[in-house]
Amino acid sequence: MWKSLGRVIVTVSGILAEATANLPVPGNRLGAHAVMFQQVKGNSGWIYIFDDPSGSKVTGAHLVASLAVPTANTCPSASVTIMYAPAALNAAMYWIDADNNGEGCQVSVILA
Repeated sequence: MWKSLGRVIVTVSGILAEATANLPVPGNRLGAHAVMFQQVKGNSGWIYIFDDPSGSKVTGAHLVASLAVPTANTCPSASVTIMYAPAALNAAMYWIDADNNGEGCQVSVILA
């Protein structure tokens, strides 16, 4: 089942937001087959995806993907998938930063 985790907003650029921020207990493990991050139409800056809360867009530490500014025809996305090991990915291990305060990305998962 493809499930939305909602739009995750970075309140202050440089302070990472958890990919599972909209769940009742954001830090709890969320086993998934795949996790997808997509830019939001109207964002004016890049979005950065990290595999650790200590990630930095300045140094590139723990950076796993960068999503370019969306255009009139595209909303860039990035995803990670492990199909041979059901629910092997933990969606709660991903963190998001944005160039601009108040911007973020749409997060979705594939669940068993």
